Amino acid sequence: MSGKILADGTVGASVAAIYTVPADKYATLAGVLISNTSGTTETVVVALKRSGQTARRYARAVLAPNEQFRVLDAGEEIALVSGDAIQAGTTNAAACEFIVIGTEGL
Repeated sequence: MSGKILADGTVGASVAAIYTVPADKYATLAGVLISNTSGTTETVVVALKRSGQTARRYARAVLAPNEQFRVLDAGEEIALVSGDAIQAGTTNAAACEFIVIGTEGL
């Protein structure tokens, strides 16, 4: 996984953007890591949304307490353009944290 941290934070209880490509830029996602920081099992859903389109489910995982989920396999990348987004949601708000790693360009 290479690049810089493009976004980090807490996953909400409903599926919503965790990273959106800024205007007039493109991004290559090299890694998305989601960690269950709660004491209960959490279901995480990850979706990709092209600008102006409907979000489509990309991955789903059931995480035990303190378990992590790498959304992209080693060496896998996703290219996004301005306005595209990666979204995530979990069973309980504030139970999971995320880090999005990649690069942005003009």
